[in-house]
Amino acid sequence: MRPDAAVGGQIMSTAIAEWIDLPTAEAPAAASKPAQILAAASKLFLSKGFGATSMDAVAREAGVSKATLYAHFSGKAELFGAIVRGECLRRAEGLSLPMTDAVEPVEALYRMGRAYLDLLLSEKALAAFRMVVAECQRFPELGQAFYQAGPATTKGGLATWLGGQHRSGRLDCPDPELVADQFLGMIRGHVHLRGQLCYGEPPGDAERDRLIRAAVTALVRAYAPADGRPT
Repeated sequence: MRPDAAVGGQIMSTAIAEWIDLPTAEAPAAASKPAQILAAASKLFLSKGFGATSMDAVAREAGVSKATLYAHFSGKAELFGAIVRGECLRRAEGLSLPMTDAVEPVEALYRMGRAYLDLLLSEKALAAFRMVVAECQRFPELGQAFYQAGPATTKGGLATWLGGQHRSGRLDCPDPELVADQFLGMIRGHVHLRGQLCYGEPPGDAERDRLIRAAVTALVRAYAPADGRPT
């Protein structure tokens, strides 16, 4: 059974907002012009591709003027980055880690890891990743926007949490950036690669749980403090 997502008290929503360069962890209001524009841009990017989508097309699809569009977004890269940031915000609670010591590292890492894997294997995330890989050589700004708004956000939040665990003596990981890379890499593995390639069926709940628990066990064993914690 998955641990209760409500366990852990205070969640790092403000920390996530800082990592993704937003003043607060809030998405645009549903009926606002930015929300209309982002919905239109997301639809066009995923159906036509980044290169084939123009700002004119986004304005038409959103039903706004070009002046309104450019008042909110300077170009396609900023638009795409905002879409990825919005998806991170939508899933912020699951991807966040508790700031208190009330939750053991094993449970906290399991909850975050499962949310991360579910995000990676979602159809929207896979479609976005395929588009970025296909077009980032021609549009380097696309790859940069995607990385900074998505993967860097997740890694940064995890590394910050791991650093806190190291300082409190619950884990022995003096290089939290490296450990964050290792943990996220274990989760992605070939499961994400197969998803990108549309190879086979995505793993079900039981298989996802098995993968996450194995990654968590490997991390806490490799970086257990001298007194044998965590539990």
